[in-house]
Amino acid sequence: TAPLGILPGADDLWLSLEGPAGQLLPLKGGQAYAFEIDVSCEREAQIEARLSVPSNSSHYTPDTLVEAIAIPLKKGLSVASFAFTKALKRDGYAMLSFHGDASVSIRQSDRLQTGTVSVFNSGNKAVSNDGAQDPPPELGFEGFEFWTPLRRPQGQNLALTISPAVDAYAASDLTNGITRPSSKPNCWVANSEDRNPSIRLSWDQPVELSKVYLYFDTDFDHPLESVQMGHPEREMPFCIRDYALMDGNGQELYRMEGNRQTINRIVFEKPITVSELRLELKHPGENVPAALFEIACYRD
Repeated sequence: TAPLGILPGADDLWLSLEGPAGQLLPLKGGQAYAFEIDVSCEREAQIEARLSVPSNSSHYTPDTLVEAIAIPLKKGLSVASFAFTKALKRDGYAMLSFHGDASVSIRQSDRLQTGTVSVFNSGNKAVSNDGAQDPPPELGFEGFEFWTPLRRPQGQNLALTISPAVDAYAASDLTNGITRPSSKPNCWVANSEDRNPSIRLSWDQPVELSKVYLYFDTDFDHPLESVQMGHPEREMPFCIRDYALMDGNGQELYRMEGNRQTINRIVFEKPITVSELRLELKHPGENVPAALFEIACYRD
């Protein structure tokens, strides 16, 4: 299982802090976190990191500031370290955001990892968005900032080191009945260093099964506008394309190559009796570790 301890940096991906940039991360309550990020600075400047959380666990709006840390920067390349002292009150998504100016750039990652997404505080004139909703008090409307993902091929994750590493992708979440991120990722993500990732399900006694449903990641985090906007991919890069389902004796029950669907329904011609299943998966890409949201097994 992948620990969420690092989003590795790419040599050629840098983001100017002309506008603030953030990363949504599934963090644990009762824990204070430290982060590191590579910084390139054209002159002496300052960078500020802010850790924010939603005021309500039912949404992702980072409207409550936990802590902010500002550090000076010298010209050139450096590693900026931010050790927050305040522990989060509950498990859930938090946003780590970076604020500076156009002279400061931070490194980005080419890792696409289920359950994390970068967001940006920028305006969009097409929808009258100047980066924040700040209505006059007499109107009675709520004021808030707009933090939104960018369309691919932009919108890479920020290249971060997270300490301590977060156990965010437990295999037990494959059977919790939730098939998309909520207050946590609700998925299993394979360690990218495991070249042959697999999941094993076992029962204390043999069970009869007639079908198995698999719920893959077709990028629930990413906004998809109409096809008139155009997209850089013909298939979702997170989605596992090749896998095989085996029984406890290593006998192949089902094989898929070239999957592009969120839900795969495997229906056996005749019910099978097993005490163990093994799902062998291939990573979707070199920088995209295999991820799965749910496994559901049915008797009929």
